[in-house]
Amino acid sequence: NKTFMDASQLTEHVISLCDETGNIFEEENVEATFKLFFERANANGGTLPQSEFSAVFSKLFEDPEVDEVWTILNNQDFLHRFFDFCSQNKETITFEEFKVGLVNMFSGHDAKDFKFKVWDVDHTQELSKSNVSSLLMSMLITWVNCRLIKNEIEPEKAAKIRQQVSSVIGPRVVGAWVDKLFAKNADQLGGTSISYAAFEKAWEEDDDQFDWNDITSALLEEIEEEISSI
Repeated sequence: NKTFMDASQLTEHVISLCDETGNIFEEENVEATFKLFFERANANGGTLPQSEFSAVFSKLFEDPEVDEVWTILNNQDFLHRFFDFCSQNKETITFEEFKVGLVNMFSGHDAKDFKFKVWDVDHTQELSKSNVSSLLMSMLITWVNCRLIKNEIEPEKAAKIRQQVSSVIGPRVVGAWVDKLFAKNADQLGGTSISYAAFEKAWEEDDDQFDWNDITSALLEEIEEEISSI
């Protein structure tokens, strides 16, 4: 079932997305993104498969080389989780699912549910240490890669830094942060899971503790000196 949209409908969707996300995107980029969505989706019977998601999503951004954008587009774990959040059947997404997902991600609308569902990639209705740790590791490694590339660190040194961050430094600092989060918010003392009810309570007290961007920034600052000495 192919999906079609005339020019006036497309314009309406472009304007509404820009409005709902606080005009952080240029209308021409949103239009190009939506057109590519329909092009790729119609080649797949009307819905967009995950294999095409990154190419469509990246069209939104005026400059994909900006650090904050580059680290989204080059983090396959986060892209998988975002697609999973958007998709009801977990295999493809409709245009409406795509648009609603973008609004959730970039407007702060329903931020609590968005954050919980992205953390809870296994759909267990609770946060596990492994799911929280894996997302933070992917973000930390992607940001380190970004800085290595942008600062043109010579290949041998960059390889050593990546190896240390992925196998030693990253697991240590991420593990310590996750242990603190769960010690504070787990359903049971010493527990290894945070239910939605416990998450909701903790969110009301301090939603920043579940902001993966803030956490990653803090972790980067923590390891900066150690990395520079490698």
